[in-house]
Amino acid sequence: MTQAMGRWVSADDEKDWPLHLAQSHVAGPDTDLHSGLASTLADIDEPALNPVLREAQNNITAAIAAFPDGAKILPLACSALRYIRDAIQVCPDQARGDILHKLTRKETQLSHLITIAAGVQVHARLDKSYLNAGDGVEITTELRPGMVETIAVKSALPKGWSQDQNRLITTVDVQVTDPYPSFYLPDTPRLPCIEASLVVHGEQIVRRFAFETPPVVLPAYSAAITPDADVINSAVADRTLTIAVKDIFPPTAKVSLLLPDHWQATKTETGFIVTAPDDVSEGRYSLGLLLDGRPAQQVRKIKYSHIDPRAVISPAELSIQVVHVALPDVRVGYIGGGNDRVDHWLDRLGVDVAAVSDDNLKSDTALARFDTLVIGIFALKFRDGLAEQMPRLHRWCERGGTLLTLYHRPWDNWDPDRSPPRPLEIGQPSLRWRVTDETAKVDVLQPNSPLMTRPNQITDADWENWQKERGLYFAKQWDPAYLPILSMADPKEQPLQGALLCADIGKGRHIHTSLILHHQMEKTTPGAFRIMANLLAKRDVL
Repeated sequence: MTQAMGRWVSADDEKDWPLHLAQSHVAGPDTDLHSGLASTLADIDEPALNPVLREAQNNITAAIAAFPDGAKILPLACSALRYIRDAIQVCPDQARGDILHKLTRKETQLSHLITIAAGVQVHARLDKSYLNAGDGVEITTELRPGMVETIAVKSALPKGWSQDQNRLITTVDVQVTDPYPSFYLPDTPRLPCIEASLVVHGEQIVRRFAFETPPVVLPAYSAAITPDADVINSAVADRTLTIAVKDIFPPTAKVSLLLPDHWQATKTETGFIVTAPDDVSEGRYSLGLLLDGRPAQQVRKIKYSHIDPRAVISPAELSIQVVHVALPDVRVGYIGGGNDRVDHWLDRLGVDVAAVSDDNLKSDTALARFDTLVIGIFALKFRDGLAEQMPRLHRWCERGGTLLTLYHRPWDNWDPDRSPPRPLEIGQPSLRWRVTDETAKVDVLQPNSPLMTRPNQITDADWENWQKERGLYFAKQWDPAYLPILSMADPKEQPLQGALLCADIGKGRHIHTSLILHHQMEKTTPGAFRIMANLLAKRDVL
């Protein structure tokens, strides 16, 4: 869903890519992915455990057959649990590495089954989902004991938590909640939770129950700082940054900035204005936010109806990349589809850029004031009316404009014969027409091309520190008018030349790139700004 790649496939239109056996490690027939693997407890081959595990499996099989009659399931599941616990106790040392984890998981699963079959229900809720370290929450618990002999319920709390009657309290230095733990077991909730100890058919069981909405612990000192990344172009005069600070906790905390040497900050009603020195050197700088002199954390809450709430915690700091980018003397019109912030970054770089409105798109007069038009990623799909206006943009290009189209997928209303001024087909599937290795060597096929030399000389350094990938959905084939500028490949794959293409169109030119420059600019990768500046230049400069 996040990649917008899911789509309905009608019957008879499916495509199957069957798995093929490359190498077998199974003594018997190797017919599917499960061949040679134990599918039940009785299949585990350990002589010392075979009799007891067969009995456990017989009881499990009978319990499954008794579903959904809880009264019949209970004695069978408890008997299976007893056999499993016996097997855990006598498991030979040489087999513990291969078998013990399976037995302990089965013990947990059977405990879960017994609790459900017995009709035990524990519901616990808190009066809020998010709390800051040092804060507390009220707890309400409901218990239905079901068919058990005894039952006791208590709160199971991690370090830094305590309970005072119906209130759970955290310390100031309590561990904040990890939003993405390294493992997840749905039948074993993380602390804090409710723990029930019960006896059923003589078996002692400890079972954890998650809160209806698990709590999320936030830092004791937090605030939202925007932006969290910015760029300063030392080739232009502006050295100032505007920083906004909000959602300060605790609200009474004194806000300040930790600045690099010789940088200055002026407090405003909403944050700060920061000024870098005139002779600031290229490189990456960090500005930290302090609350009462302590480093603050930034909180991004994630809350949707289909998942438990969580929060991503990161240092409240601003990363600033100082670059030196020569800018072409052009007026740039940006045609966005809402999927990138290229116009924002061009503005921060010092480019004369303005958004192209829907009315502008329909007016030759309005478009005539721009030297360069940039069509953002996926814009042909997400910008209403853009596809219909492409012939107008082609004519604008022929009259001398530079048209730059950023990465598109084939289904983004990209018509190979109508979207670009000359035929240009985007390759699919993405896996075949991409370079995933962000460190992949880039060969410049046209080293003297102005795209690589003016106004910035593009060197190997401009391809360093890229993140995520080089690009995807590279062009597959194109009209002879287009000249491929670059060649690159993932390891052990054939080189691709469709990452950056340029064609003379009348008095103007069309450039299409599948490089993910928009993402690199978000990550303030220096080379991306220099490459983008070159792509904006007018053809007569070339």
